Amino acid sequence: MRIIICSLLLSLSFQITLSQTNMNTKYDVKWRAVDAAFKKGLSKTAETEIESILKMAKAEKNTEQIIKSLCNYRVSLSSRDEKSRLHDIELFNKELRDASFPLKQILHSMLGDLYWTYYQENRYLILDRTQINAAADDDGAKTAQSDIETWTATDFYERAYTHFNASLTESERSKTFALNNLAEILTPEKNTAHLRPMLYDFLVNRAIAYFAQHENEITKPAYAFEINDEKAFGDVSTFMNTNFKTSDTTSQKYQVLKLYQQLLSFHQNDAKPDALIDADIARLLFVHQQSNLTNKKELYVAALKSISGHYPGNQQAAMASYYIAETYSSEQTKPQAAAKNTLSEAKTICLRIIENFPKSEAANRAELLIQQIETHALSIHTEKVILPDAPSLLKIEYRNIQQVFCKIVKLNAKEYKEYSYSYQNDFKELLTRNAIKTWTSALPDLKDFQPHSTEIKIDALPIGMYALLISENAQFDHSGYTDIALINVSELAYLYANDQSKPGSTVFVMHRATGEPLTAVNAKTWAQNYNYNNQKNELKEGPHFTTDKNGSFVITQVDAKVSAYSLELYKGNDTLFLNSSIYGNNS
Repeated sequence: MRIIICSLLLSLSFQITLSQTNMNTKYDVKWRAVDAAFKKGLSKTAETEIESILKMAKAEKNTEQIIKSLCNYRVSLSSRDEKSRLHDIELFNKELRDASFPLKQILHSMLGDLYWTYYQENRYLILDRTQINAAADDDGAKTAQSDIETWTATDFYERAYTHFNASLTESERSKTFALNNLAEILTPEKNTAHLRPMLYDFLVNRAIAYFAQHENEITKPAYAFEINDEKAFGDVSTFMNTNFKTSDTTSQKYQVLKLYQQLLSFHQNDAKPDALIDADIARLLFVHQQSNLTNKKELYVAALKSISGHYPGNQQAAMASYYIAETYSSEQTKPQAAAKNTLSEAKTICLRIIENFPKSEAANRAELLIQQIETHALSIHTEKVILPDAPSLLKIEYRNIQQVFCKIVKLNAKEYKEYSYSYQNDFKELLTRNAIKTWTSALPDLKDFQPHSTEIKIDALPIGMYALLISENAQFDHSGYTDIALINVSELAYLYANDQSKPGSTVFVMHRATGEPLTAVNAKTWAQNYNYNNQKNELKEGPHFTTDKNGSFVITQVDAKVSAYSLELYKGNDTLFLNSSIYGNNS
């Protein structure tokens, strides 16, 4: 077992690292011994060595090694600890008592995450609990860890709230403590170290990540805080200087706004604006998501445009342009979006980002968004049954396709029934069959990247069963979008009715065009069964019937295990099959 750092610090743009570069040699030797013990399955030997490392790290006040030791120690014990998360909390609370900066702030942040993680892992049990009064510790929060198994959701929220706020104490020191001093346990994601360079950035963004979660299970006051002030979308100066008034000061939304005000204030006078821009865009994303203003989209886009316009040559500001494009593309199904051609505008913005900032995160996202905007789609809808020797219409729904290739393949009754129940859409064999009819059809191309629909003509077909295949390429292969519809060309039709005073269902067979009752029409019934071995629907033949002088017959239940049937009607060369169910037991 290799040395593992627990995921307690996984958050935002940072993660714990196992890197041993720049590690003090004496710690390196000890961790290698731990690793060797784990590989031999000697967990207790490894734990003893970790305790030795922890003792040495505490004596030297080595924050990195203390945290690394605590995490590895708990991870090792967790495999044989039924209450691992609870004991994680106990250990870190114990270590917190004598901790000082910066270890104290980091432990508070970790504990906030631990309490909330414990709640999430046990939420269904916790939500059944009722509130009880409990003693409070020196911090005013509920105490004895043995009582945690009686806490409600509110109790966990309050404890996490307390720890995340406590992690931001001594903020003036954390604002000058470079995060690369903790390189042993934390490493920034690629290309983001300059956006969150200080310990304060790390801690405040962890707190924001917690408070930005929905508090669905937490009881809210009648005066719950809502983001309904347009200044929340204002520029940095306007936002920072806005006093968001509320009596609900513990509201998570309110806490996030206050934290963003503090974070933006911290970076306001940076020599390079990248960290400020990153935090400001994150603030706008949150406000847009949480605001209940009816014009929030317009305010959001305007604010993003202000950022991209104020920093036209800044790579980080290109993210504001990306989010504008994303907003436009998300409106593709709205009628006003088609009228304004917002998808075209979104693509134009993306292309500009890629051209100006080709190796940026914004460019990478823009390329993916262009792929979404240019995505093809194709589906068809036809009448299940059409009359012979008469043209019919095919409805096509499509996106970003200018031409379709169509072909009709003849099916026999057995194939038609099987394909009617082929929910897995396994039609590969049909794609290679010779067609009895082929044609191409140009589709209206409005060049707006929107989904559209149109109807095209299907020429008259003789009585029979068919598969209509349509594709965006002539090969009908998987390099393009393909869809299929089954068509039954028949003069037969039927209706059925239930009479509660009589058993079974009465089926009336008639001519599809005239409605005239048809005598001497034969009927087969089919029961559907799912075969779990081959994962396919299979049909089992049931009783047969023939229409009387009134063009009718009665289906009754003859097998206790089968209550519903599908009908196959046939007369001469005319066959009709619909996979709808008719019940033989009046149910």
